[in-house]
Amino acid sequence: MVVVVGVTGTIASGKDLFAELLAKELGARRFGFSEVIDCELTKRKMPITRPNQRQLANELRKEQGGGVLAKMLALRVSKEKEFAVVQGFRNLLEVEEFRFAFGKKFVLIAVDAAFLIRFKRARDRAKPGEKKTLGEFKEVDARERGKEEAHYGHNIDACMALADYNFENDGTLEDLLATAKSFAEKARKL
Repeated sequence: MVVVVGVTGTIASGKDLFAELLAKELGARRFGFSEVIDCELTKRKMPITRPNQRQLANELRKEQGGGVLAKMLALRVSKEKEFAVVQGFRNLLEVEEFRFAFGKKFVLIAVDAAFLIRFKRARDRAKPGEKKTLGEFKEVDARERGKEEAHYGHNIDACMALADYNFENDGTLEDLLATAKSFAEKARKL
């Protein structure tokens, strides 16, 4: 059975880069919840934007249950042979679906960083739709972390609390690469 390493974390914590480095270390394919949502947006002829992704994801969760995206993604992931890295866990039911599907072959890693470091990273990377001011970033961060919605929406804090491993990504790229190598070794032992 495939070993699945899940990655969750706060906005601009470096979780996507970490997932990329980890997948490279493991020689694994990297999956994201956004690919399931983007596919559905394309079917509906809607632009792929962060607000549309969020709206559709929450709509699907409300219609079909909070773990619907995880069920869809787990089917894709289960076809891998050795390892898979899955990024973007945003609510408890997504974590539960993967724990149910992969059992002890699933491990969840949470990535965080200091708030001001994350704000600077978000501002510097200038992704479309990302907030530019500190106040806007703080508002989005609170919403993503689950301060406003908990069950069907995003609840990063709850996912991070369920993580098997947590780490602060406040260091250099070299530090992050070393962390990815360390977690790859742990995954190989599962």
